[in-house]
Amino acid sequence: MNKKIKKFVLQTILFITFILSFLNSSKAQVFKQEAIEYRNRGYTAQQSGDIETALVYYQKAVSLDPYYAVAYNDLGIVYEMKGHLDKAESAYLKAVSIDPNFAEAHCNLAFFYEAKKMYDRAVVHWMRRIELGSKEDFWTQKCWEKLWHYAPDKAKELEARLLAREVAIQMEKEKEVRVVRAKKLYEEAMAYYNKRDYVRALPLFQEAYELLPNEPELAQMYQEVFAKTREINISLHYEQAMAYFRQGEYGLAKEEFEKILELIPQQPSKSQ
Repeated sequence: MNKKIKKFVLQTILFITFILSFLNSSKAQVFKQEAIEYRNRGYTAQQSGDIETALVYYQKAVSLDPYYAVAYNDLGIVYEMKGHLDKAESAYLKAVSIDPNFAEAHCNLAFFYEAKKMYDRAVVHWMRRIELGSKEDFWTQKCWEKLWHYAPDKAKELEARLLAREVAIQMEKEKEVRVVRAKKLYEEAMAYYNKRDYVRALPLFQEAYELLPNEPELAQMYQEVFAKTREINISLHYEQAMAYFRQGEYGLAKEEFEKILELIPQQPSKSQ
């Protein structure tokens, strides 16, 4: 009896926990949606010049969703406009702590610190803003100008790092292209290989191998087909040489035998 009661109590607790979790999740989603709506109202008010109303809406937005980075950034802008610099700094920092890749907040922080003559801090956020932006973006270019002005050594360092990253990305893209091309060549080569048509398979394996020389399976197949093709060519040259020999064409026969010698791999000489 006690076991049945315990089982029932446990099941009831689990059920209630599930329901509460579901309700809390649903409630959180509602709050997030409301936060977006309040932020949008605040932005509209800010655009029309009504800073006080914008401030109220932004504060409401972050109270509904404490992880709303965009609203915190908006708060920072409004606080800065009102001259509440400590609150502005806190709001900007909160935005980038929630979303470290929030380019606009990094940009705002950089120019905020520049205005306060805190150039070392500004440099950190100019660099981050540049890393997050595209080359053609207006604010990326503006941040580059500031970085070159205040910290040319840091600008050189960042320029080199971004160039290295760009090269790495390009190399990765080229590798992906090579992999796709090599796979297609390999499949075509295998089709000939399975038909024992090694002569046609060889150039396809060779091209695939040149694209991906570090692939063991591809290297093995290329070497195998290369050896088979060499044997075929040696046999063909031998037959042709013997035909010339029987016809008394000794010069031509000699040329065919020399071709055979070129195809036969040289054995390493033994030390005397």
